[in-house]
Amino acid sequence: MAISVFSQENSPPEPAEVAARLGTAGPLWDRLVIFIQAHYDMVGDMVYGGKKYGWTLWYRQGGKSLVTLYPQENAFVAQVVLSKEQVEQALALDLGETAARLLRAAPQLPDGCWLFVQVAGPAEAAAVEQLLQVKHPVTRRKRSKELPFPRFEQRLPAVAAFAAALAEEIEVEQLASPSEIQERVMAFFSPDRIAGVDGLLPGWAEMIASDGGATLTHLMTALAVLPACPEYQEAAEEQQALAQWMILLHDIAKRPLAGQRDPIHAFRSAARAGRILAGLGFAVSPQAAPQALDAWEALVFNALLQQPGRWVQDNQKLEAILLETDRLFGPPAAWVVKAILLHVSISVLRDWPQEAPLSEAEILRYVDEDWLPLLKMMFLIDNDAYTLFDPPTKNLYRRETLAYFARLAALPQRM
Repeated sequence: MAISVFSQENSPPEPAEVAARLGTAGPLWDRLVIFIQAHYDMVGDMVYGGKKYGWTLWYRQGGKSLVTLYPQENAFVAQVVLSKEQVEQALALDLGETAARLLRAAPQLPDGCWLFVQVAGPAEAAAVEQLLQVKHPVTRRKRSKELPFPRFEQRLPAVAAFAAALAEEIEVEQLASPSEIQERVMAFFSPDRIAGVDGLLPGWAEMIASDGGATLTHLMTALAVLPACPEYQEAAEEQQALAQWMILLHDIAKRPLAGQRDPIHAFRSAARAGRILAGLGFAVSPQAAPQALDAWEALVFNALLQQPGRWVQDNQKLEAILLETDRLFGPPAAWVVKAILLHVSISVLRDWPQEAPLSEAEILRYVDEDWLPLLKMMFLIDNDAYTLFDPPTKNLYRRETLAYFARLAALPQRM
């Protein structure tokens, strides 16, 4: 009988099948996958290890194995091979009764001590994390400075690590279509995880429920492609951190109807984003009492005009919205809110004219140089995520976007 619950050589398991068999151990599996991605920058390969082992998730780098994970019913097994010296180091740790007993009993073979730890609870998962750090010590990355607002990876570490893993899987073509990305995203966002994120980002669960995860998949794809964007790579550290929040929240109030665009979601997502950023600890002004924030949110959320067969944003209220945004929020939060607010207000692409575009004079009046780079990144990343698997269109949209913003930056009378 194979260690893995998936034993048929010709039937590699899909992520949803693995999640179903893991059952209650699913969060522990995710915990280790995210730990490995965050600390070792590795993505596992699902490989068949023969009749004795079955299908496993194998982590290796440079020909050297880090760990192998074997899915089981409501549990999984983590296999770690340690040298004699590493065994001695591990025995000095507080690994918990189960892992310590296995370590003492495992024979030392010529190629190392083969340790198989069944993980069914947090104690075993923590023990495996310690064993991995004995096998391959973690070098912590040094940050250049502390920022005056919370980082995405600080407040949502599991989501940030998943986005990084998704980026790696896209880069190595492990994920090669929008449907494969959506399947991966929906397998990660279990009901419990959705509820946890919704506690920090109110509206997250409603966004997912409204379209079956299509918007969620777009947001996670956008986060995954963000680090590869040249403009992001060249940006200052603070601007990179703001771009992550901007991408994460830019569609949080999107509610598209079947076969139709949602021309009002930018204003509504900005309204939700402002309250979320304030709740996360971004700076707000002394005037930002709860009642003032309530009034601001209602102003932005309800700035709509009814046109035949549709609603569009009411640009006549934009000046008041921007002034109130600056009055209530500190610059970092205000920049993110304003970039989200206007991300469907400018007709940058010939293929996608906006429903209620601003005139060039209005753009010059409302967009200032402090947050223009964020707005440009917003358009670039939004387009990249939608056209990820269509390189000719992706490259065309990038050229059009860069040309538009270059022309915009060169116009006189910029504020």
